[in-house]
Amino acid sequence: EWMDFNFVWNPKAYGGVDRIQIPSDQIWKPDIVLYNSRRENAIKTADNKCTLLFSVLKDADGDYQITTRSKAVIRYDGQVQWNPPMIYKSYCSIDIQYYPFDIQNCTMKFGTWTYHGLLVNLIFITEDIPIIEQGWDLEDFQPSIEWEILNLRAIRHEKVYQCCVETFIDLTFTCTVQRKPLFYIVNLIVPCVNISVLAVLVFLLPSDSRKKITLSISILVALLVFYLLLIELIPPTSLVIPLLGKYLLFTLVLVNLSIILTIITLNVHFRRYPTNLLPKWLHRFLIGFLPKILSMERPIKLTKTSADYNNKKFSSSLSSCKDHLVDETIFSDLNCMEMVESNTKTSIDKKNKNISSTTNDYQHLLSSFYTDKRRQHLARVTADHIDYIAEQIKNAKVEKEIAEDWRFIALVLDRLFLIIFAFVSVVGTLISLLKAPSIYNQKKPVDRYCYLYYPPVNDSIWAKRCVTELNKR
Repeated sequence: EWMDFNFVWNPKAYGGVDRIQIPSDQIWKPDIVLYNSRRENAIKTADNKCTLLFSVLKDADGDYQITTRSKAVIRYDGQVQWNPPMIYKSYCSIDIQYYPFDIQNCTMKFGTWTYHGLLVNLIFITEDIPIIEQGWDLEDFQPSIEWEILNLRAIRHEKVYQCCVETFIDLTFTCTVQRKPLFYIVNLIVPCVNISVLAVLVFLLPSDSRKKITLSISILVALLVFYLLLIELIPPTSLVIPLLGKYLLFTLVLVNLSIILTIITLNVHFRRYPTNLLPKWLHRFLIGFLPKILSMERPIKLTKTSADYNNKKFSSSLSSCKDHLVDETIFSDLNCMEMVESNTKTSIDKKNKNISSTTNDYQHLLSSFYTDKRRQHLARVTADHIDYIAEQIKNAKVEKEIAEDWRFIALVLDRLFLIIFAFVSVVGTLISLLKAPSIYNQKKPVDRYCYLYYPPVNDSIWAKRCVTELNKR
């Protein structure tokens, strides 16, 4: 509403008529414009195959949509009231640095484009003060399912521009809104935290199962699919990375590192060259020092129980068997040689005996000697086989000890990575989510019932409900 000295009359001179209704297009209206209005512009390519629609900030563009042409009410004292149903489309620059825990400040700046403050003096409809903490009327406001209002202010500015010496006046209405984060917590943050937890639990899976790398890659694929779905929800901008985007990048790095470290752990687990080839300090650190720090004990006693006892017993049996065979062969050989010598002496001393009987004895002796040679050869072959079996048992034991060393090192690395990743995941999640200032904001949303230009008269319930707002007002 405004005052127009051209519409001043004496009601008594016109039959007591103190107000009239006139079509708004037949009277003078101040050129009040919305400075930060929104307009959609279009750019077409040269071949007219692509059209780009975008919204720009159009300075001092007072275009607004009036749905119904209403008349202006003029009083006898020159007061003009014109309340057409209109829609202003304003531009609001959104800061998504803490998305989805962001707080936005949107302003609507109204002022005249051609009249300075001496010709058109803009003041608030309720009070002639520069700042009103409750400068919005929320009588017809419908609550939003995504945003909640924290503060509504109205400020009157007086500015002097370089073009003119006069003062120009504008009324700026500021609306502070906060995004309701419940939807984003349940549907975005909780699944992302779940993925990061799974990336940590990969190190609890034993390497012998051969499914660690499969689980890690499955987690990475799930995160990438989830990331593609989030692109549609996160506001696109290149000015700043939103809080949720930073947490997603943190989770992506965490999952990739878990895959890399899982590959390293599996490589260590299946190594078979001796651990004594490692530097002494590294061997002591991985097998001696680090397990103590991580409260891990190597199961040494288990490796020296029944299995080692059976191996030792079997090896001693082979050795005794070998010795027995060798001793028996040597004994048979000595008996054979003694028999030959004694028979030879007997044959020399008894020259007068029958030649035919002596020949038969020697034939029998030679056949017995050849039989002992065959037995000796078989015993030596058997002894060689026993040596080979004993050597294989010894090598298998050494290889088993080497494999156990590498498995224990891989187990230590898994425990170390589990602790590190759990700590980094918890700290990173807390740092990422606790950065948002809205978490520490204890200010309650405004009660639209208390933001009225014309509060109800003698309403005790309203007064009790809005006593704080009334004191501020």
